[in-house]
Amino acid sequence: MCKFEYALIAIAAVFTTVVLIFFIYTIYYNIGTKMELGSLSDWISSLSTFGTLVVALMAYRKAPEWMAQKHYNTVSKVIEEAVYEDLRKLSSLSLQYKSHIVHTCFTLKKSLNAKDDLPSNIKDTLDIVENLLIEFFNLSYSIQNRLKSISRYNYVITPYALNVAEEIKNTADNYNDLQTKFELSASEVTMLLCADEQAINLANKEISEIQIKSIELNMKLSNYIKSVYAENKSIDEFIMSKK
Repeated sequence: MCKFEYALIAIAAVFTTVVLIFFIYTIYYNIGTKMELGSLSDWISSLSTFGTLVVALMAYRKAPEWMAQKHYNTVSKVIEEAVYEDLRKLSSLSLQYKSHIVHTCFTLKKSLNAKDDLPSNIKDTLDIVENLLIEFFNLSYSIQNRLKSISRYNYVITPYALNVAEEIKNTADNYNDLQTKFELSASEVTMLLCADEQAINLANKEISEIQIKSIELNMKLSNYIKSVYAENKSIDEFIMSKK
């Protein structure tokens, strides 16, 4: 519980104690006399109303502080999950995508050089590569959108947090371009099986460039994410309160 909730509980406890003491005092000094129960109940009712008013007033005065703390807690959770949990998952997806791209490109070049048909399961392999990239896209967009949502809670993200979002976006865009080239090269392999050496060499070069690019992109993202974890910045390094 927050400090505000503890304060309300303390106030309620004090008020209950006062009412109880007043009740005991009244009974004690009216022993042997005829008590006016109606008058006593009126007093208790009045005190209860007053106590409720005091608690409500304090709650009203503390509401901005309570809302600010609630917003901070919400934003902290967003950063903890989007940055310090999901970036690790994004790095893993990037590694898997790179590995499948590199391996599949070897298969494409082997088929070209041998002038032999592609393996029968090549479609399944291409589907796996595409699905990995879709997972990467979904998670990267989710991280970016959650960081952008921080502005709804009376905070703005710092240049450091903005750089995290930009780095993820740039990698996703580069992977999208790479996937387009990869799919184009894969579709051309079958048509090039009867082509001359010059055409096959050019295709091999393009496929090798795809392999190299995927390795570079993955390494760049991996190193960046490692640096974020190594810096281990506090939540306050990611957000600034709106003026």
